[in-house]
Amino acid sequence: MHKRTFKIRSGAIVGIVALSAAHLLLGGCLEIPRDSSEKNDLSVMRLAHVDFIGRTVYTAYVAGDTRSVQLGLMNTTEAELPADRGMIFDLGYDHLLSFWMRNTIIPLDIAYIRSDGTVVKTYTMTPFDESGYSSIEPARFAMEVRGGQFAQWGITEGDQVDISWEIPSGSSIKNDLSSMSTVDMKVRNRATYTAYVADNPQTRQIGLMNTTAEELSTDRGMIFVFEFDFVHGFWMRNTIIPLDIAYIDSDGTIVKTYTMAALDEQTDYSPGGPVRYVLELRAGQLQQNNISEGDQVEIPATLLNPPS
Repeated sequence: MHKRTFKIRSGAIVGIVALSAAHLLLGGCLEIPRDSSEKNDLSVMRLAHVDFIGRTVYTAYVAGDTRSVQLGLMNTTEAELPADRGMIFDLGYDHLLSFWMRNTIIPLDIAYIRSDGTVVKTYTMTPFDESGYSSIEPARFAMEVRGGQFAQWGITEGDQVDISWEIPSGSSIKNDLSSMSTVDMKVRNRATYTAYVADNPQTRQIGLMNTTAEELSTDRGMIFVFEFDFVHGFWMRNTIIPLDIAYIDSDGTIVKTYTMAALDEQTDYSPGGPVRYVLELRAGQLQQNNISEGDQVEIPATLLNPPS
């Protein structure tokens, strides 16, 4: 996310991963049936930065759990997968992998990648082809992009890949605030802000990156909602305006506040302990309204049970 100091840790099965998915099936996972209309919601998936060194760079959706790995890019259209986007599957360790194209309606390029970042096998996969595309050699990652991308950029076996589980400095990515839901966040009797709700991995990762002062008026903010209490540290990567931040525990108490400098990636803006919510506002709002640590925030009912 736009200022988180911990990295994202660690698709068509779009294949299901055949050898690997066989393992998933043993774990109680059901195969996606042929002709199913199910698909991943790309708008809520984490993002990674995948650099085919000396070739090109992709922003990739991270298939990071069993269901997202199973669904991969099933039923995804070309309009939903621009040429600079892809999906990265992290299967945990180097082993033989095989993907197929069940319910996958567009051609895809796939690169199998070892843990050391070496591309060991590539294919262009045909829509709906269930014959299986084997990694031949053990690999940990599979990267899928629009068909024809590898030929365009000269990506081939032996190339080196750098995978960064965060949005890189200088990225122009931003949240579409107009599409985000909002809630009123009331800080005692001092102020009420209309806050955009960032309650999934992707919106939290991007946060207020590249948002301008014109796009974030002084009565607006962003509320980050997490599924559990944790030390959710933030930073200001790609954040072009200064912001106030209030860390809020599960009881609605503000436990720590800062004013954060634009583009500051060096300062550790840590809450000092576990928190559930984080409120960001235009810089100066906390001081103007005398909001400080110990103040109580009314948590809207809609935020009490966030999606996982």
